[in-house]
Amino acid sequence: MINIPTSNLGSYIIPNECEKHVCVDIGANIGDFVTRAKDLFETVHFYEPYKPCFDIVQSKIKDFVNVTGYNEAVYKTDNVRLPLASHMNRDAGSNALMTEILNDHWDLMLNTVSTISLPTISERVGGHINYLKCDCENSEYFLFMDQDLSCIDYIGLELHWQMGKHRYNELVNHLQKTHTSDQHFPWREESNYELLFRKKNL
Repeated sequence: MINIPTSNLGSYIIPNECEKHVCVDIGANIGDFVTRAKDLFETVHFYEPYKPCFDIVQSKIKDFVNVTGYNEAVYKTDNVRLPLASHMNRDAGSNALMTEILNDHWDLMLNTVSTISLPTISERVGGHINYLKCDCENSEYFLFMDQDLSCIDYIGLELHWQMGKHRYNELVNHLQKTHTSDQHFPWREESNYELLFRKKNL
């Protein structure tokens, strides 16, 4: 049994100086962040791989022409069908793609889902993202690693320890080539971080 909460919103900071043109929400869950962003940004695209949660968000934003949703999971390439699994806590917000970087915390197979990559996500909104919120249960590694991140001004990111110390540090080093954060976030077992990264030339 998967638990779909009535509320599930992290503390994702949207800086006042962020231009409010384009927002992308990766891992929308039941749409708490989307319903906040729709009043702040001219265009909002959201991605939610778990269909019951995706349908809830769709019902919340059906009257808003500036919001578009995609029932896809983020990955390094487009149009691959991969298994989706639930975390042992059975929280619908903790669903993850079954890949080699997951540990045994994700133990319940749900279904398969089609994937989408960062270049295509960016292309869909015209090539530039002012704010990208990302909570995708370790798939941030595949979404960002070795990609050109200069198309994103701000990244509100939950960074997951379960990808392992090596991949965690590898991803952080890649993010810090183009973006900076005022927070301190060394890899520690059982420690996920909600972080704000800002593009260095802003």
